[in-house]
Amino acid sequence: MEIKFKILGKPRGKQRPRMCVRFGKQITYTPKQTSEYEKLVKASYMAVSKMFFKKDIPLEIDITAFFNGKYSDSDWATKKPDSDNIIKIVLDGLNKVAYHDDAQICKLSFEKKYSEIPRVEVKIKSLEEKTDMKTTKIYDDEKEVYSGNCYVNTVIFRGRIYDELKEIKSNGIKFLLQISNGKDDITGQWNKPTFAECCAFGETAKIIVKEYKPKDEIWLTAKYYSNEVDGKYYKGFMIREIITEQEIEKASEDLLDDLPF
Repeated sequence: MEIKFKILGKPRGKQRPRMCVRFGKQITYTPKQTSEYEKLVKASYMAVSKMFFKKDIPLEIDITAFFNGKYSDSDWATKKPDSDNIIKIVLDGLNKVAYHDDAQICKLSFEKKYSEIPRVEVKIKSLEEKTDMKTTKIYDDEKEVYSGNCYVNTVIFRGRIYDELKEIKSNGIKFLLQISNGKDDITGQWNKPTFAECCAFGETAKIIVKEYKPKDEIWLTAKYYSNEVDGKYYKGFMIREIITEQEIEKASEDLLDDLPF
């Protein structure tokens, strides 16, 4: 099994954690530019694959960072960020999305080059044939169901709110998220969508009720849950974070600023 994907925009390096003092306590936090780029890495991977390599599977990863412009007779880009920081931000972004932990990476290669289109290209390959991924049906009726990898526990979704928002308990909502599977490469016809049952609570639920309605598109990160209560089996996705279009644009604006189109 081999998976290839691209992270568009200027390659970024992992920044060191920052420290500040709040209410008399010293707090360590991840710089915003780093966290935004790691979100972009996750979204770029999830856009092309739902494969999750379990923790006992050794992996080989090839990373090539392409920088805009050419400042010498060589194709090799001898410029910042440092290679190890680019590698680190990509591998950390793929944690819990493509694989359990980057300790699984047993073979790694990296290159820095110049190109008209700045980007990072990543190839992930299993070094063994054990590429089974855990799949779980989320919504089981006459509709096509989401059966992607749930071993990862947390996933990134982009889809449309399929039905009315339903209240659950005192401060929660639930709804179906319709996820597009694109068009058939041969016929050009739209493939059947899949559906994931999602729920949200507290402030997150309030934001969705206030700002979204059926048929609206939404980006979100969600945590898979599975539980049995009074003999009834419940499973689905609990929304952890809403990713707004403004956040996506902000995360990409300086990453894509030197694309030639």
